[in-house]
Amino acid sequence: MKNIVICLKRALCTAIVPVFAVTVLNGCNNDDTGLPVSGIDLEYHEITLEVGDTFKLDYSVSPDGAVFSSDPVWESSDNSVAVVEDGTVSATGAGECIVSVSIDGVSDTCTVVVTMQPASVESVLVSPASASLSFGETLQLTASVLPEDAVWDVIVWSSSDESVASVDENGLVSAVSEGEASITASVGGVTGECIVEVRDATSPETVDIPAGVFMMGAPITEYNAYTNEYPQHQVTITGGFSMTKYEITNAQYAFFLNESGIGQDATGDVTYIDNGTEVTGSHVLIADSRIWAGTPNESDYGLHYENDRWIPAEGCENYPVTYVTWFGAVAYADWLGGRLPTEAEWEYACRGGQEESLPFGIGDGKRLVEGMANYNTKFYYDADMGGQYRDDTAEPIGHPVEVGSYPYPNGYGLYDMHGNVLEWCSDWFARYDDSASAETDPTGPLSGEYRVVRGGTFTVSDAWDAVSCRTAYRMSSAPSYTLMNCGLRVVFDE
Repeated sequence: MKNIVICLKRALCTAIVPVFAVTVLNGCNNDDTGLPVSGIDLEYHEITLEVGDTFKLDYSVSPDGAVFSSDPVWESSDNSVAVVEDGTVSATGAGECIVSVSIDGVSDTCTVVVTMQPASVESVLVSPASASLSFGETLQLTASVLPEDAVWDVIVWSSSDESVASVDENGLVSAVSEGEASITASVGGVTGECIVEVRDATSPETVDIPAGVFMMGAPITEYNAYTNEYPQHQVTITGGFSMTKYEITNAQYAFFLNESGIGQDATGDVTYIDNGTEVTGSHVLIADSRIWAGTPNESDYGLHYENDRWIPAEGCENYPVTYVTWFGAVAYADWLGGRLPTEAEWEYACRGGQEESLPFGIGDGKRLVEGMANYNTKFYYDADMGGQYRDDTAEPIGHPVEVGSYPYPNGYGLYDMHGNVLEWCSDWFARYDDSASAETDPTGPLSGEYRVVRGGTFTVSDAWDAVSCRTAYRMSSAPSYTLMNCGLRVVFDE
């Protein structure tokens, strides 16, 4: 006896030729000398078909030369699964049944298993169907093949324009340059697509800052203020300007570096004003953020130089750029058609149009607590409670986060002016004039050793806290330093 699993197309099934010789005698040909049928044996005792297939079952009888008085009787235990006629089995529906053949009271059976024909792929749906990315951003696409029971092998991803957006074998899209590309998922000849728009990475969003007058520096009543924030003095900003809404991101700065042909040494020509004179020189613009990897101060959230290009660290495309020197900040601002803010412009913008001098330019202006900004949250600040206080249960983030992560814009619509990363200003650093004289559009001293840095930082240490995020807080750094917690904004004159 034989068992077999068979998946044959109809044309093949009906072409099977019986391999057993069968003696079939009509009932009218009785021969008293002939031997009766003592056994019957089907060629196959188990077959598997797909719905719509047919298969010819053959059999043999014993003993050889046996005489039987009637034709074989074929039966199916479930005609909804398979029907049988003269030994030809036709699969009608998914399931299992028993097909039998009987001659003169002797019978044999075959188990018939019927499966559905594999469904063909009808459509491929890509999710999302459209997306807008900035240079350097990535997006994971997914593809759904319909119907769900369709049989398919592999999804092939492709891009209509690799120079705009590339895609890997798993559907991960990378934004390369401004433009539009169709990302396609193909299964056989069936496709689905996602339209990806890559935004212009050279034009950060800006907000308008009107001309006005404010008191620069900290009032003597401000808790925990430093001496270099005194004396408070009146400053007039005579012209309106615009300022980037967010800190410049890794993706935006990488675009500038690559467009400018800045190589692994990260050096470029920078033009700036020093001692009243325009100067052009070659300077280091930025450092690869991996210089800190593996150290106690690990902060690899910036740019890497790989395969002759600057790229953001994985997942950090929209983090503020860091490790950028003052020269690098000036070069970027100039390339963008803007400039770095003066220290007075920065503080004026940070205050967000407040009519009184408050410690902060967001919320009610009196406090900075967890959830309002990215800083060392172990040290909160509340003017109504007497300044700064400590909370050892707090858990600071300890690294930069995507720009605009905190829903606390100031009155002008600027985000992250308190915390996340420090920001370069154009001025040389110096103490305020003790005379507290009123000034108009001040630009700082003509020369110096250090440049002004403003804004507070994510850094977790006793030196960086809510006090150092106050609007009036001032610090400085050498213009050639690449700081892991310092970035920039750009301003544009009206």
